[in-house]
Amino acid sequence: MTSSQLIPLRASGLLGILSILLCSCVAANTDVESEDRLALFSDARVTWAFAKETVAESASELPGKGDPKAPESRASLDLHVSHARSSADQQLLPGEVVVFGGQIFDDSQTLLIDFEMVRVLLDARLHSRRRHGFAFDAFAGLEFTSLDLGLREAVPNPRSPAHSRVNMLGPAVGGALDWQPLETLKIYAEARAGYGVTSGSGASESTTLDLGFVLFSNQPMLLSFGWRKVRIDSDPEDFFQSGLDLRLSGPVIGIWIQF
Repeated sequence: MTSSQLIPLRASGLLGILSILLCSCVAANTDVESEDRLALFSDARVTWAFAKETVAESASELPGKGDPKAPESRASLDLHVSHARSSADQQLLPGEVVVFGGQIFDDSQTLLIDFEMVRVLLDARLHSRRRHGFAFDAFAGLEFTSLDLGLREAVPNPRSPAHSRVNMLGPAVGGALDWQPLETLKIYAEARAGYGVTSGSGASESTTLDLGFVLFSNQPMLLSFGWRKVRIDSDPEDFFQSGLDLRLSGPVIGIWIQF
């Protein structure tokens, strides 16, 4: 066999080896997975209500039939800022590799994951009329999430922890159901789903579920307490990076200002 015939064979063999290595690297990378069930959320929310109208109460809602009711808003604009910190660990199985923050973490070891999350939500909401204490909201808007993540090995290691900041932006939709048994108390359940892109041009998805109650007073500032569950999925920025699968849940304490 001549040298001119060997060159194509060597080239094809080299390409085959590179393809195998590339596929093995892609298959070996696993997501950074974190689940924290004791995260603490702190919230600040501002609502600007408009399109108000006054309706009459029915006899089943108040003793005075046809008594005038305070004006109800048919629509509002919400600005919602949320903050949370989370810590969790991830056990890598044999054959799994995490590539994060410019570092490679090998299989069969425990990783410690710390991250801080800040979310800014801007929603336009439509409100139904309250019937027997119940009302429904539908909303759509924009969702911005900033994640400051740190990853390190559980076993002391001389190398510094890996660090990365990921920003996500995209549209979100959702709905809320609330029940107001008293003038000073409202119980609510709310769900939202968001889709967007990350700062590295990857895709991201998020889901949020809130359960809680709001205490009313004569002041425009209200207090809210509840429980929140959040999941954030982010695809890797390139083939050699690991994606994110973050889950956190825990109590929520917030203030709510209404205009």
